[in-house]
Amino acid sequence: MTRKQEILFVIPGLDAGGGEKALVNLLHTLSPADYNIDLLLFNTSGLFMSQVPASVNIITPEGYYGLFTRPFPKAVTGLLQKGQWGLARDRFLYARTLKKAPNAAVGEQEGWKYWARSMQVLSKEYDVAVAFLEKSSVYFVVDKVKARKKIGWIHTLYSASGLQADFDARYFERLHAIVGVSEKCVADLTKIFPAVSDKVVEIPNMTSGLLVRTMAEAPLPVPLRKSALDIITVARLSEEKGMDLLVETVKLLKQTGKDFVWYVIGEGTLRAWMEQQIREYDLSGCLVLLGLQQNPYACIRWADIYCQTSRYEGKSIAIDEAKLLGKPIVTTNFATVGDQLQNGYNAIVADMEPEAMAAAITNLSGDARLRETLVQNLSDFSLNETYINDRVGALLK
Repeated sequence: MTRKQEILFVIPGLDAGGGEKALVNLLHTLSPADYNIDLLLFNTSGLFMSQVPASVNIITPEGYYGLFTRPFPKAVTGLLQKGQWGLARDRFLYARTLKKAPNAAVGEQEGWKYWARSMQVLSKEYDVAVAFLEKSSVYFVVDKVKARKKIGWIHTLYSASGLQADFDARYFERLHAIVGVSEKCVADLTKIFPAVSDKVVEIPNMTSGLLVRTMAEAPLPVPLRKSALDIITVARLSEEKGMDLLVETVKLLKQTGKDFVWYVIGEGTLRAWMEQQIREYDLSGCLVLLGLQQNPYACIRWADIYCQTSRYEGKSIAIDEAKLLGKPIVTTNFATVGDQLQNGYNAIVADMEPEAMAAAITNLSGDARLRETLVQNLSDFSLNETYINDRVGALLK
């Protein structure tokens, strides 16, 4: 009888996000007959927690991590009560590092040395350990896991991520394989990290076409008002997803007098700003924030147009899902968009400006023949799930 592989996946949490969704989809394809799987999470709450297969064992970091990651005053107080004077000092330095960093990505890199001291090396040894997101997942697998093989999954276009390449180079050198999720992501990684280019492989994100289409037939998860034009976006409410661009596009569309509603599914750091913009510019009738939804697919199917306003992507799972559901798509021309869409063939790809996006949406909504052409050219779209499974299976050996 063949021994089952001991596999560890590491990801910060299972809040809504493309990488998180891809991991849950992937876990459903890995047979419990072949693998014993542990899933280490820094945060055990999140939209996709309920979708983790029952056979997967969820674990958390060992050590004082739980105390360290509490809000600053409670963390320091708790650590001092435990006699962890050094960690209390590290918690102060960690907070200061995050505050002084030029962006959140660099803060996570430079703060890792303090954060890491609150966690022990995992006691269990694994055949394969997989960091399923860039940054802290990779650092944890390299520094805190004993495994025969270590793999890092990079879901973003690295050159647009704001990360410090010299910091990550030290960690990438200690990985056995580095996965990019699209052709352009792989080319980007090999250009930035030539010393490890032989380790970089391409494996697209796992998306279940059957699951997406089945869930899309369910009733809407929330009541939605039908207008002359209903637009849907599924994205984190953040700068990299172009939420400021989205708001400015809504303002321009409103000025035309068009009857439309733009629904946004997702959460993020820009929610408060977006709510303020909705109030200040009286956008409540045409821009609706739906928050996180367990089943966004029913909303995508119901809408007239799917719109993506991203500044950069690795490979957008949301776009693949919209393609599976045969939605006319309008998107910004982020660097990797050509890996998924062709302007005028299966989508409208517009410049990353509110005026261009508004014009593209207006033109598409008024051109039934163009919409039919885009949808027809999406009709044969499918994801080669068997190919992805085979690539992942080979990597986990």
